Amino acid sequence: MKNHTRYFINSLEKGLAVLDIFSKHKAPLSLTDVARLTNMNLVSATRYLRTLTDLGYLAHDPSNKKYSPASKIISLGLSFLSSLDLRDRVSPQLVSVSQEFDVTTSCCILDGIEIVYVERVKGGDIIHLDLGPGSRLPAYITAMGRAILANLPSKALAKIVNKMEFKRHTPYTITDKKELLEELERTRKRGFAQNIQETKLGYSNFAAPIFKGDQVEAALGVTLAFNQTEDERFMKALIERLIDAANKTSILD
Repeated sequence: MKNHTRYFINSLEKGLAVLDIFSKHKAPLSLTDVARLTNMNLVSATRYLRTLTDLGYLAHDPSNKKYSPASKIISLGLSFLSSLDLRDRVSPQLVSVSQEFDVTTSCCILDGIEIVYVERVKGGDIIHLDLGPGSRLPAYITAMGRAILANLPSKALAKIVNKMEFKRHTPYTITDKKELLEELERTRKRGFAQNIQETKLGYSNFAAPIFKGDQVEAALGVTLAFNQTEDERFMKALIERLIDAANKTSILD
């Protein structure tokens, strides 16, 4: 049992627990779903759902009687991302790398077993993935996720990896925990992460960790067409610039 102070508001905790499940489940949820996922009875779940709907944080669809996040909760998340000091530090580097190499650049942070996009700058390439600030992807399948995971303390990494559910997206996707840990060790040693056609055929991404003090804070990554990776001189220059950009974004003091 958790030890809370006398200032702790249990009802607020439950309300936030309801909102939290909507961040973990992409599809709309019914009253029964929410009650089951939060271990509440139907009466309590109804009260929280209706209150959050009245406040504008959730939307209710009468046709299927399901709830989903409303614009107010989405704006809260975007406001948080925009307030991050990280975003101010990394944006100039994302723009610079994108313009220098004509590739799409991104910055992500880790949230549980997923990465969350903080910022993204599209290059002039043919990549048109529907991703932006607030978008989420499984950490294990992205170079940015791996760049962060590879630099976590061993106990924290083990705890996160044990929660992962692996899914094969392409024939090249790593779907084995042992294989992932081996790749993360290689990532840590070489200083950058790579994903070669594991998320989507025809595309690859690379990322370098961003540090704040002695802890990994985020990752800076690039996405490009797979055929571009066959140009060794281009890739050598890109990786060097990627690591340089991540270092310039880091706060090492």
